[in-house]
Amino acid sequence: MNSSILNLGRKLAAEGPHKLEKSPRRVRLLFGQEYIADTQEAHYVWEHPYYPQYWLPVSTLHNAKLTNETSHPEGFTTATLSTPTSHISNILSLPSGPLAHLIRIPFNSPGLTWFEEDQAITVHPKDPYKRVDILPASRHIEIALEGTVLASSRNVLHLFETGLPTRRYLPMTSVADWKLLRESATRSRCPYKGEARYFDVLLPGGKEVRDVVWWYEHPTSESVAIAGRMC
Repeated sequence: MNSSILNLGRKLAAEGPHKLEKSPRRVRLLFGQEYIADTQEAHYVWEHPYYPQYWLPVSTLHNAKLTNETSHPEGFTTATLSTPTSHISNILSLPSGPLAHLIRIPFNSPGLTWFEEDQAITVHPKDPYKRVDILPASRHIEIALEGTVLASSRNVLHLFETGLPTRRYLPMTSVADWKLLRESATRSRCPYKGEARYFDVLLPGGKEVRDVVWWYEHPTSESVAIAGRMC
């Protein structure tokens, strides 16, 4: 059993969730070639202040069952979710309190795809109280690193994401000198924007700064305006 799941179980049993509310969305789980859950009773559970996870009613499971259930003295239960051909480890539940009758299935389990209505979702569920706004701006923006200008433009998109600093996305044609940039193998994923690709910066004096520039080749539909632009 993953130690982080054990620590989470202890925390939730002792303190309860940061916040909890029912989701109005239909949630389905596709595991391998079978749907193992289909419910309109999923709950957003903020296990910490930053974003929610989905917890589902135990009764919504089908084509799958809980096995290897272990009750822990701190007041939580861990288990395995088993199908005829495979399984998901690190299932968490609490027998009492606000999370009673709900289970936590690790979001990024191999072979598992989550759907909200008919849309596949990745990374983690989107926080219903956060939003992304992308606004065009004609203010002149110049990006420099240790005195070296990397890009300059008046054709800028300002991306406002709740709780985060404003990000400014410039056209690739605004790059001052492409010899300063080297494509990185780093990738990261965001449920609001998609998969980011990165560039390292090679400063004239030979200093290398890793992964300081990023861009989205195929962003999500809500952030499609930043496709091909660099931040």
